[in-house]
Amino acid sequence: MKLWEEVNSRNYNIGRSICFLVTRPKLREVFAADFRDRIIHHVIMQRLEPLFEEAFIEDNYNCRKGKGTLYGIRRLHQMIKECSNNYTEDCYIGKFDL
Repeated sequence: MKLWEEVNSRNYNIGRSICFLVTRPKLREVFAADFRDRIIHHVIMQRLEPLFEEAFIEDNYNCRKGKGTLYGIRRLHQMIKECSNNYTEDCYIGKFDL
């Protein structure tokens, strides 16, 4: 209730994050938000996600509901089959992160 009151009265302040290192699969720095802030993140994403989904292309799979690894593999298989004329011609693939 306190969090709800703070947000609605516009007195909410972001809490402190915890920073730590992860070594696998590669070394990276992670900032973990306080639990209260994570609740706010979820509320914000519930509002923004439909807007993002409208704007994203079909073949963006990162952190999207219903767009997991298997979906991406099946989509790639479909594209390769189409591009290679049912595996009868050479086909080239590029993977890019922008």
